[in-house]
Order: sequence, then structure tokens, then C-alpha cells
Amino acid sequence: MDTARLMDTVERREAQRQRDRLRSAFTAAEYGLTDERFRLSCTRGTSPSWATTGLAWATVTAWNPEGKMCSRPANQQRQAALKTSVIQRGLPFLEGVNGSGEWQEDTLIVLGARLSDAVNWGQQTGQVAVLYGLGARVALVWIKPLKAERFWAARL
Repeated sequence: MDTARLMDTVERREAQRQRDRLRSAFTAAEYGLTDERFRLSCTRGTSPSWATTGLAWATVTAWNPEGKMCSRPANQQRQAALKTSVIQRGLPFLEGVNGSGEWQEDTLIVLGARLSDAVNWGQQTGQVAVLYGLGARVALVWIKPLKAERFWAARL
């Protein structure tokens, strides 16, 4: 195997390991409001209150682009810009939180969002993935490449 092909193979394997780490983090994380959290689940559980009406919703954040830790002031500035974008779109939202500990991030749960809205906000803020739900059904939507994994939003 020549050096270029070997390097390509090593880079692909490292990229796959990184995707696997991110997927594990996303599927283990808690999402939602400070007092009403949920996890991604393969089985249906009790849904968060905003997911019981059958309304579409998206969970988006501007914190820690590309899954890389950033300073709190930089994250807050990006989040404020995201909030302005959501307000300009004219959609109602709830302010929530993703994750916990050092990876706790402010988030917006945007009610009535379209999938294209969620993906666009994710792209604009450099996110690896966003959540998009319809009722209690929720997808972990990967931005690059665009791909969705289906789950249930199961309240904790």
C-alpha cells in the first residue's frame, strides 16, 4: 500500500472514531428544559410536555461548534445570534439546556420549526448535529453528511 493510500485509511479510521465518540455523547446526553429533561431512547416513554401535541420542534444550540469546547463568552455571543435568527423567523421557542457538567449548553427548543430550519441553524452555527422532533418522535440529524437517526424523546 502506498503512503497516500495508507494516510487516507488512517484519516478515515480516525474520522470514524470521532463520529463514534460524538454519537455516544449525543445519545447519552440529556436535553430539554432545566426542570423537564429527556434522553434519546429506542423505546417510547413519557414525552416532554412540548412534544405531546404532535407539533414539530427542533432543539438547536450555537455552543461549542464542531463539538469543540469554546469559552463561555464566545458561546453566549453565538447563542444570542442564534436566538435573533429564530426570532426573525417568527417562531416561538423555549429556552433550555443540553448536556451537563462542563458540556452543559444553552439551547432553544423551537416550536413549529421545519427540518430545513433546524439544519440551516445547525449549519450556520457550526454544529455537528441538531434534534428535530414531531410529537414524541425525535431524530438526531447529523449535519455533515446530512443523515438522521430516529429515536423517541423519553422524559426523565
